[in-house]
Amino acid sequence: MAPDQDDELEALAKRWTDAGLFDPAAGNAEATLEVFAFYESVGIHAEQHAGLNDDNVIRGINERILSPGERISAADARERLGLSEDDFNDLRDASGYGADDEYTELDIASFSSFNLARDFFSDEELLYFTRSLSASMSHVADASTSLFRIDVASDMNARGATEVEFARKNFESAQLIDQLFVPMRAIFKRRLLDSVRRSDEGQIVGDRAQRSNLNMAVGFVDIVGFTPRTDSMAPNELDDFVRAFEQAAFQVVGGRGGRVVKLIGDEVMFIDADPANALAIAEELIFAFSEFDATPRAGVAYGELISRGGDYYGRVVNLAARLGAEADSAQTLTDRATADAVGDNLAFAFRPAGQRVLKGFVNEVEVVAVEPQGLESPHTNENS
Repeated sequence: MAPDQDDELEALAKRWTDAGLFDPAAGNAEATLEVFAFYESVGIHAEQHAGLNDDNVIRGINERILSPGERISAADARERLGLSEDDFNDLRDASGYGADDEYTELDIASFSSFNLARDFFSDEELLYFTRSLSASMSHVADASTSLFRIDVASDMNARGATEVEFARKNFESAQLIDQLFVPMRAIFKRRLLDSVRRSDEGQIVGDRAQRSNLNMAVGFVDIVGFTPRTDSMAPNELDDFVRAFEQAAFQVVGGRGGRVVKLIGDEVMFIDADPANALAIAEELIFAFSEFDATPRAGVAYGELISRGGDYYGRVVNLAARLGAEADSAQTLTDRATADAVGDNLAFAFRPAGQRVLKGFVNEVEVVAVEPQGLESPHTNENS
């Protein structure tokens, strides 16, 4: 190595050592210095992170790349926001922050926005919304981490990538975060329009009207014998199966204008304001899941339910789930009230399936088997 390069390396080591971030005697000192040299090349300097309290300095700096800026205590953040201790703690807990977390300017701006919203919404409902938002963001964050791990980190590990290569990839991926919020904003607005439409269609008027209640159809479709089937699968086979299951669920439900509420292992829960369309979704999901050698079944119910935090609750939801569990392979079951709500729809015939005792229901339920009559799929000609 040339003398001037030696001098640069020595100066680099001194800067990071003086900041308390580098141990020249560590076994991986050379590789760590490469990472520090990369950091400085992109404007990340030792003095910015002096006193970083993390047993893994590189991990700590990577976290600060995602969440940059000076840190302040919860007490200072509360004073900046002008909130009482109780109000601040309620907002902190709803947002998913820890009791010992520090705060950046971005955190302060986020909390400030919710504080301003208190002039428009009640505290109770705003905190409920905040909890729902935090839970959804956790889901997006986990999906983002999985995306990086599967598509980037696994390949880098396989070829024995160096620490500085990982540091570079982590930095590059962090730069994408702000850009991702542009399409996320568009997707959110589109989903908001869909939600408003469903809410308007399912709105209950009159004496029974409740703020959080809607008339909505709920469906559950699951795979019969999923647990023993997956027990014999290799991990990569299970991953492929889950991917195919999720893709089919979103394609079918979204293609017919419904909404996937959640995926629960081998089961998809969906909603639609139109009970006939919900039955069509269930039947098409059965067909779609059968395409990759699965044995699906479905349950659908329609009526008044509670909509809270992006999820749905109540007797109708429980009924749909129990009907799905009662269904035979490739069968959709519903109840008489839902069949009556569908009415004379030429896409379906309804066959009585008897009075049944369903778990959790005091009275017997009149169950009806759904028989599609030449149901046309919006995906029929996609691959023709």
